[in-house]
Amino acid sequence: MSGKLHPSHPSPLTAHGSPLALQTFLGIDFGTSGARAIAIDDSGTILAEARWNFSDQTAEAWRTALFDLIGQIPPEIRRLLGAIAINGTSSTALLCDADNLPLCPPLLYSDTRAQAEAKQLEQIAPSGHPVLSASSSLAKLLCFQKQPELPR
Repeated sequence: MSGKLHPSHPSPLTAHGSPLALQTFLGIDFGTSGARAIAIDDSGTILAEARWNFSDQTAEAWRTALFDLIGQIPPEIRRLLGAIAINGTSSTALLCDADNLPLCPPLLYSDTRAQAEAKQLEQIAPSGHPVLSASSSLAKLLCFQKQPELPR
């Protein structure tokens, strides 16, 4: 997987023939099938893009994708970064310990095994609330509590 400079921007070190002095930003999106990164300047001009396709959805795959995506952005653009924003697929849940290490495999957004937990939530959440879905993050958190291998 390789990053690339955006063709509309001839060099990350020049803008309109003068040294690039604009602040740059990196956005990283973790989706269902892969991750994408885009570097833009403060006028919204795309400076570079990178992609990573997932073969599996694990914490290790996500970590590898993150560092690879950042590495695909040319160093001369990375040096100019003023901010990084990262988003991920909503309602995907991963429990980590105090050292930020995964405690178990993630429950992906489409995982609906928390049916019983969603039913429990009907006692406290308003009718029609998104938390009542078995794929909601709260239902998944309650589901994690039932896994005996997880620390209490």
